[in-house]
Amino acid sequence: PPAIADPAAAATAHRAPRRQRPLSIATLNVRGSGRSDEMRCAAEMHHIDVLALTEVYSTTHCVQHVEGRRVFFAQTATPEEGRTRTGERGVGFVMTERSSTNPDAPRYLRFEAVCTRVAVLRVEVGGLRCAFVAAYAPPHSNHDAHERATFWAALSETLHSIANARGTDRAQRVVVMGDFNAHVPNPCRKCPANENGRALLKLLDEHQLLVANWREKRPKRDVWTWRSPRVSGYFVHDLLLVPVRFALEVRRVHAVWPNMESCDHRMPRAIFDPRYNTAARTAAPRRQQRQEELLRDAFPNASRVEELYKQVCDAYDAAEAQRAQRPKVFHQPWMTDELWQRIRAKGEAYRRW
Repeated sequence: PPAIADPAAAATAHRAPRRQRPLSIATLNVRGSGRSDEMRCAAEMHHIDVLALTEVYSTTHCVQHVEGRRVFFAQTATPEEGRTRTGERGVGFVMTERSSTNPDAPRYLRFEAVCTRVAVLRVEVGGLRCAFVAAYAPPHSNHDAHERATFWAALSETLHSIANARGTDRAQRVVVMGDFNAHVPNPCRKCPANENGRALLKLLDEHQLLVANWREKRPKRDVWTWRSPRVSGYFVHDLLLVPVRFALEVRRVHAVWPNMESCDHRMPRAIFDPRYNTAARTAAPRRQQRQEELLRDAFPNASRVEELYKQVCDAYDAAEAQRAQRPKVFHQPWMTDELWQRIRAKGEAYRRW
């Protein structure tokens, strides 16, 4: 036989191309911490590729490279002001960098800080451009209504700009992650909606979004993200929002502890597979076609059997229709007065005997 130039290439030529590994995404409220090493360790511990951070304290707008991960911070205060500012906290990201040893990690494109409470991280996953939005809504304790309205307006405007972008700025997938401080009726707590909750419901309806935390039926212990020290009950403040048409691409959402000393929030973690919908749509017709081919090979006379089955079904339907047209015969009682008289006469004769 002729010699093969590259035996290794010939051995792997018949193999199918390797499928892209789905990403692991999560969001975490770090409770005012600014230590990037703790956040990076939390992402490493749970093997998270994209981690959205909320309530981050940072005096600079920075991008850090630490051991194969990038850490992004949006500036919340200048070094001169320090923590004397009115408790303002920002957002950020921790992202795994793509390398030769980790080819399935997302490829970094751009980081945009819309404001101190909204930021956008653009990456490329499996040839698709994805936009991850980190958002931190002002709580009701120490913030006025104007600041909350400004936040929700900025978040809605950001989603509109992402949806209406063209060219290289167009994102094919959008995932919104963060702490929304919203009280809405959910599987963990049947509470009335507060102002953030009503704004969240309006945002979901306006942009056709879905809360991935509640899409799958899971026990309460796998869903809640924060427990109030003052009010007894569990709350789901940290949410993952996805478009309705791509809801199946974010699945297996469950909350885990991040193993951080200063953090009392749990971290909702999920699997993000941007190719899941496409693979499901293309696999179903192929599977059905394959089943039809197998049936055709196993039963060559399947067409004749289908004709006979159809004839039987038509005959059954015709018989049912004919029976329905017959006049209904009511049940006649079998016990008559003459029969009762004969029974009484028999009993009287027995007593006389």
